[in-house]
Amino acid sequence: MLYKGYWRRVRDIREGDLHSRKAGFLLLRDCALSGARERVSAGSKTSHTDPFVTKEKEQEKKSGRPTQMRNRKHGNNSSSSGAAEIPPNTSREICASLNTKNPEAVVNYVRYWGSIASADKARIVSVDLAGFDMEYTVFSDPATRHELRIQFKQPASSVEDAEMKLKDMENEAYKMLNLDIDRNYKAPGTKTPPNVHLPKAWIIGATAGAWVAAYIVIFLDAALLPPEVATFRKIVGMDVLQRMLTAWVILHSIEAVVGIGLCLYARMPVHTVLLWPLIIVLFGTPSLQNCLKVAVRHAIS
Repeated sequence: MLYKGYWRRVRDIREGDLHSRKAGFLLLRDCALSGARERVSAGSKTSHTDPFVTKEKEQEKKSGRPTQMRNRKHGNNSSSSGAAEIPPNTSREICASLNTKNPEAVVNYVRYWGSIASADKARIVSVDLAGFDMEYTVFSDPATRHELRIQFKQPASSVEDAEMKLKDMENEAYKMLNLDIDRNYKAPGTKTPPNVHLPKAWIIGATAGAWVAAYIVIFLDAALLPPEVATFRKIVGMDVLQRMLTAWVILHSIEAVVGIGLCLYARMPVHTVLLWPLIIVLFGTPSLQNCLKVAVRHAIS
């Protein structure tokens, strides 16, 4: 029954695509080694060589680089120094920590060390002293999971050494994929935006009209007012109009104090700190919003 299943898998692999062949080679290796163990346990003295290990070596010679995917059970995961392997529980803890705390760094492993720029999401499956296994998806096909094996440059000697190598690889990938940009650089001929500027024209017109209307209604002599305006002032009452104007001035003054605080926080020049409160008192909230934008830009730069 073992050999019937063996040759049936061989036939399926020959008829399948390249991806299924890679997976099939691993299955056939397990099948062949299982048959060898059965013969040894039965007392057979015949030797058995693994043809798929030889096949992988031939592929490595042709391509000039080691194959990415290896069977975890029979693959070459041990270090050359003969150090003990990472316990499964420890490997799972390392993977869980990397996958949950810094998923962006995990994707960078695939994009940089795996040379797969189209990687969208990724996770580390297992870690050993020779490297680590990963699963990832690409933007064009998010439903399909791909497997990837990344080797350390030199095998790790301990769990701590493996974690250090992972951190070093993470830092290198981050530096290469996220190049530092000089935010203070300005191209020749670039005009620096002013630290003080007025609001839009329609806001200036509406605010100026409101100030003029308040002055006319409250402070101008009744004999000089149009009949409609005089009637309106008589109905509303001078006390109410004066209280409304006072509340308006107090509100704008509070906004001006907030603007001074923003300017001081952003460490703007003295003349800027003096001009912004005056503009905010005249035009109110729209000018305070502009002051906030300028202060944030100035603080970042």
